Amino acid sequence: MGYINTKGTEVIKPQYSFALPFSYNTMVGDTIAKVEWKKKRGFIFKNDKSVYQFKFDDVNTPAEGMMAAKQKGKWGFVDKAQKNIIPFKFDNAGSFKNGMALASAKGKTGVIDRNGKWVVEAKYDEVFDSYVENAFLVRQDEKYGIVGKTGNEILPVQYNEPENITGDIYLLTVGDKIAYYNMVTRRFIWQQQ
Repeated sequence: MGYINTKGTEVIKPQYSFALPFSYNTMVGDTIAKVEWKKKRGFIFKNDKSVYQFKFDDVNTPAEGMMAAKQKGKWGFVDKAQKNIIPFKFDNAGSFKNGMALASAKGKTGVIDRNGKWVVEAKYDEVFDSYVENAFLVRQDEKYGIVGKTGNEILPVQYNEPENITGDIYLLTVGDKIAYYNMVTRRFIWQQQ
């Protein structure tokens, strides 16, 4: 795979076995694309120069001074110089956002801080990116709840999948009962009795 410009002219010759579109990255301060070269993944600039050395099995988008990288089947985090900051010990890991990143271990998902410490214990089937800053939607055994950034339970894991009604308002259901919940104020607006 390679890249062409909007006129169809080849700008980067086909040489990659995997290539995503270019997008601007604030950590790097330039437009980059994720590619795979010789079975290793990394990022390139539009001039085909590599942002990082191609030495990882997989990588996620650099953010907040770190990049999630996979090596020997485990994920960890490296800095701009590709120095290991958080050990390669996770089954999966996402990019940092607001000082936290989703990570998985032993088949369960949680949230870690910039030191690699669990702030939301890895005990959920799935943790979703923040709906609002400081809160995460979690799923366990097909039921949903909300936990805070310190792992505190805001809403117990008992609801069917929430439906966003408008902005910060969500429709929650338990059995045949419904409620409207404001994610910002963390209060029920209305609950069926």
